[in-house]
Amino acid sequence: MDDEPFVRETLADILAGARYRVEVAGDGPSALDRLRDLRGEVDCLVLDLRLAPSAEAGGFDGIDVLRGVKQNWPEVGVLIMTAYASVDNAVAALNLGADAYIRKPLNPEELLALVTKMVERRHLAQEKARLEEQAREQNRFLLEKNRELASANEQLAEANRQLAEALRQLKETQAQLIQSEKLASLGQLVAGVAHELNNPISFVYSNMGRLQEYVQEIRRVFTRYRDTVAQLRHGQPPTAEELQATTNLEATADIDYILEDLPALAAESREGAERVQAVVLDLRNFSRLDEGEVQSVDLVAGIQSTLALLRPEFKHRLQLELDLQPLPLIRGNAGQLNQVVMNVLVNAIQAIEGEGTIRVATAPTASGVRLTISDTGCGIAPEHLARIFDPFFSTRRTRRVGAGPAGSGTGLGLAIVHSIVERHAGTLSVTSTVGQGTTFVINLPLVGYQPAAASPVAAGARQSQAATAKEPGAPTDRPRQDTVAQHQEPAGPGRPREEQKA
Repeated sequence: MDDEPFVRETLADILAGARYRVEVAGDGPSALDRLRDLRGEVDCLVLDLRLAPSAEAGGFDGIDVLRGVKQNWPEVGVLIMTAYASVDNAVAALNLGADAYIRKPLNPEELLALVTKMVERRHLAQEKARLEEQAREQNRFLLEKNRELASANEQLAEANRQLAEALRQLKETQAQLIQSEKLASLGQLVAGVAHELNNPISFVYSNMGRLQEYVQEIRRVFTRYRDTVAQLRHGQPPTAEELQATTNLEATADIDYILEDLPALAAESREGAERVQAVVLDLRNFSRLDEGEVQSVDLVAGIQSTLALLRPEFKHRLQLELDLQPLPLIRGNAGQLNQVVMNVLVNAIQAIEGEGTIRVATAPTASGVRLTISDTGCGIAPEHLARIFDPFFSTRRTRRVGAGPAGSGTGLGLAIVHSIVERHAGTLSVTSTVGQGTTFVINLPLVGYQPAAASPVAAGARQSQAATAKEPGAPTDRPRQDTVAQHQEPAGPGRPREEQKA
């Protein structure tokens, strides 16, 4: 803004030549109006400080324009031009907010340098304002995100509390299911033991009753003979009638038969007691009550003991085929391995409705031993085969083929088997064909047992094992190579009192 047209045009040419957009005004009011119209697009105002007074200008001079600019657009840089260079003029202009001043006549290079500096400062101020606004916006965004994060943290904390509660309930449910599986295993074992003990105990008990009768008869006859001997010692020979009465008493008591039957009675009672002892030894061999957790395990002996305890489960409808090759001893937990055999065998028994065959085979391998248990049951559906070792998965609830009655099983039997085999560093595989049967193959290394529990289900395996033994034990005192063959009904001594063996 300058009241001299020549100066305005000259300045405009200089600034336009430097690629500035230039607006011109000849007096104060028009300059302020133009600034108002441009609405903040002006970066720098080159202002003549002393204007010639005119009616159109309304008495405005450069100082008035400077004051109006700084009041309304303080961000606009103002370069004062004056031909009256004095310290007082410069101080007055600078005190009112001018950014710099230049003397007339103008030096174009000096003018452009000052304008460039003020424009750059204006742009820097704008960039600073923009960055500050951006920072404020980011702060607002961060505050909002912090509030959202705090809310999310509260939701996460609540979700964690709910998850912890759900986990606690799951553990309680899992413990109950493991306990149920343990009781089911215990029930099967107790049923087998009770069946095996019932017959020998029954006929031993019956024989003891017969023995008591024999003792009473022998006492009666012996007392009569003792009285006769006492009479003879006192010189009083028995009369013919007394002798006949003694003879009749002996005949009535059937002493000859009693004396003949007593050895057989004792032998049969001893046989029953030995059968009871064999069952107890099988039970001890199964549970290994006197062993530590890790020991050298005879897998074949454990299989035979388990088969002996499960013999009643076959119920005269299942044929058992054994191919038990001698195996090297393996390091592991005997009770847990027996539990593996029992769970797989029970699964095979339950998979067969009516008559069928279960085959158990063992064989040494290059790195350990192999156990194969197969059945001729109805098999496992392909969609279930990949999940049978999952904890709590039981296809019995859906009455799948070969799975037993609906609602039976907790879904932990085979999961426990898988956990125990893994703990022994072994592998477990299963193949099945619906309508033909299922085969389980277990490979175990000679060494590899990990005693530490790996999961709640692994702990469940120990609890299920505890269903048959309070603590791990030592191998039985004698090998039971013919356990199954020994559990046959006794033939008895062949006397006319077979009803005693009911």
